[in-house]
Amino acid sequence: MPAIKTQKVTAETILTRYANDVAFASSNTPATTLAEFIPQLDAAIDELQSAGITGSFALNTAIPLLTEALAAEDDESRQSFIDAATRRLKNLGDAVDEFRDMV
Repeated sequence: MPAIKTQKVTAETILTRYANDVAFASSNTPATTLAEFIPQLDAAIDELQSAGITGSFALNTAIPLLTEALAAEDDESRQSFIDAATRRLKNLGDAVDEFRDMV
């Protein structure tokens, strides 16, 4: 049986997947860099929590991981932090959709 290839997630992948949702929830224009995305994510999470969105608190765990990815000096460490953050962001789209329905 052939091995299943998984696509490597990068900072650019995270921005493509989540920047628009985070921008909506934080009332910003979409971030174009991870350095811009992190504070927007923090603000978006605050808005989601204020609105009582279930599971929004768990999204906070992605922020230190993304910060570490930004500071990582080697590709392997950076990728490890990106992968861990991606797992924690998997419900972000659903949370923002719920938020959109409320506002």
